[in-house]
Amino acid sequence: MKTSQKIILVAVAMITILILTIMIIVRDDIQLLFVKDKDWNFKTIAVDKFQRLDFSANYHAEVVSGLEYSVEVAVKDSTRVFPLVKEVDGTLYFSEPDADSLVTNPIIKVRITMPLLRSVWGRRGSEITIRNFQSDSLTVSIEEGCKLKGKDNTIRFLTFRTGDALVEWTNTP
Repeated sequence: MKTSQKIILVAVAMITILILTIMIIVRDDIQLLFVKDKDWNFKTIAVDKFQRLDFSANYHAEVVSGLEYSVEVAVKDSTRVFPLVKEVDGTLYFSEPDADSLVTNPIIKVRITMPLLRSVWGRRGSEITIRNFQSDSLTVSIEEGCKLKGKDNTIRFLTFRTGDALVEWTNTP
């Protein structure tokens, strides 16, 4: 083997070892970049089929299109706030026993996967993000400081009913 090939091989080996060493040292920081809800202890809630969502408190919800129905809820301080989730006639209701106190209480995070979304109702400071839905129609009612974001959705007829809320809707072709 020629000297130049040996030098290149040693240099590549040293660079590889350096990169691996750096990754091992900073792996916790790297994991934090990929796991944004690390401090939140999500619990899965058993639910039936639903097509409508109703948020009546300070929820931060991530709603994603998927084949199965799943709901995960997390609260940092569960001793102060306990979210109530119930399904009635195809609508999944998210509330809290004392919804008026949620302005000062911690945020409740929710991750929802569902195949079809017909309507969303948000109020009292809820932040709702809707992603990857393909539908003929969607009705959105938001009020009392609610924020709604839509990303990568294909919806033919979109109906909004708003009070003092913020709507940000983006579709990519």
